[in-house]
Amino acid sequence: MVDFAGLIQPDTAAQLTANTTYDDAALWAAKQYRPDYLVLNNGQFPMLQQGYLTDNCQILKRFPGKGYGYPGSLLVYSCK
Repeated sequence: MVDFAGLIQPDTAAQLTANTTYDDAALWAAKQYRPDYLVLNNGQFPMLQQGYLTDNCQILKRFPGKGYGYPGSLLVYSCK
């Protein structure tokens, strides 16, 4: 399991600085730990989705948020 805030992997937390974002940390963690699966709220991590995920992963399942009172979708990716 990879936590983009660094609660599980302190090395990920070290990526969060005054000049970086959670998107930067998420991209770093995905490249560093190369998880088999990623579960994300669609649009929450645009750098990760448009770069790493496009090149290394594919959507396995989409859970539309409307049925749960959430405006976005939850995406499950399978990664190489």
